[in-house]
Amino acid sequence: MNRKKWRFLPLLLAALLLAGCGGGGTRMGTAGQGGVYYAFGNAFAKVVKAANGPAIEVRETAGSAANLRLLDGDYLQLAIAQNDLLAEALTGTGAYSGKALKGFSAIAQLYTEAFHIVVRADSDIEVPADLLGHTVSVGEKESGTERSAESVLAAAGLAGDTVVRKNMNYTEAAAALKNKEIDAMFCTAGIGNDVVAGLAKELPVRILPVEGRLRTNLLSAHPALDKIVIPAGTYEGQDEDVMTMGIGSILVASDKLDAKTVKNLTGLLFANAEALKKEVPSLSELTPANAVDGIVVPFHKGAAEYYTELGFALRGKEE
Repeated sequence: MNRKKWRFLPLLLAALLLAGCGGGGTRMGTAGQGGVYYAFGNAFAKVVKAANGPAIEVRETAGSAANLRLLDGDYLQLAIAQNDLLAEALTGTGAYSGKALKGFSAIAQLYTEAFHIVVRADSDIEVPADLLGHTVSVGEKESGTERSAESVLAAAGLAGDTVVRKNMNYTEAAAALKNKEIDAMFCTAGIGNDVVAGLAKELPVRILPVEGRLRTNLLSAHPALDKIVIPAGTYEGQDEDVMTMGIGSILVASDKLDAKTVKNLTGLLFANAEALKKEVPSLSELTPANAVDGIVVPFHKGAAEYYTELGFALRGKEE
């Protein structure tokens, strides 16, 4: 097989895998189990099914970057992705410089993900700069967590091999931290997420603050980020507020999904908001007003129609 054919092998394998999962429903890319994306995907699929909406098949993926690539390749019709990655993918900037993706647009901002940098409570690591020379899980390859981790490490001056990076999913990283195989793990997820909550119940941990000059550097390099606080008491043993950074998580649809379907899904999202919040606490501030706030990419035509009827002046993505 020549080199050109080898380049397309990963996409071919992904297509065969998704096709083999069968069913012909609307495939939705989330992320690994234990994270909020996965929890939301399953909860949303359940409420849509109960309302006789389109069948949603939840697909566990590596996360944001993988989801956008699979949307671009028509392997997914719905997905969740970080706001910064979504904007860069559609404009061909930042991580996607010279290789813009296309064919998808926004439905709603679901919640703000917080940067969690977790260490054992007895660790001498106090701030991200102290990760120098340590072994760190930066999340799965092509995940939003990996992007967030690299942003923090770069802003802290920890480029190249100054940190030993390990690509692990949350389950692997939590186990490795407990077994002292790694010194820290990054987890970019909603406040109160299951992975950090579960780990804190089994092992005394701390969450490193992202503040001061580091925060200033991050905001300068990544305008889509927000200041965010993880309130004291969110996790077992967490006695103080933790200042960190956050990024919006966006529900995204393929432009090949018709406007009627997407408008229906958008309506079901908010009609079932209270039920979804009970299953996914990170959605506590999900409202139409918050869902459209801060999104800098076009909305899917169906979602734009829904919000316009509520009085929001939004531009749908042109067909």
